[in-house]
Amino acid sequence: MRLRVAMNLPSDMTDTYRLVNGEGDGLSGLAVDILGGSTAIVMSSAAWCEIHKETIKSVLAKLLKQHQSYANVDIDIVWRNTPSRLRQDGYEVMMKD
Repeated sequence: MRLRVAMNLPSDMTDTYRLVNGEGDGLSGLAVDILGGSTAIVMSSAAWCEIHKETIKSVLAKLLKQHQSYANVDIDIVWRNTPSRLRQDGYEVMMKD
């Protein structure tokens, strides 16, 4: 998050950007895009992400609330995964009804 703030994200010029860029941020299998300043799309393609899903969502919500741009915004966190990549990790995704 500090790096994105140092890059002046979000700004008056953009409210859509990649907050977490997987391996580039030392979090292989996890990407987070901020869309329109009100939605965080979390993309999981590693078993560790699915195992720690609730913690990741909780920490993400807390970090975003600490940023002045999101202090008064209810960020919608949307979780997506890639079942084929998760199966490579030996993790089976259970489909919800």
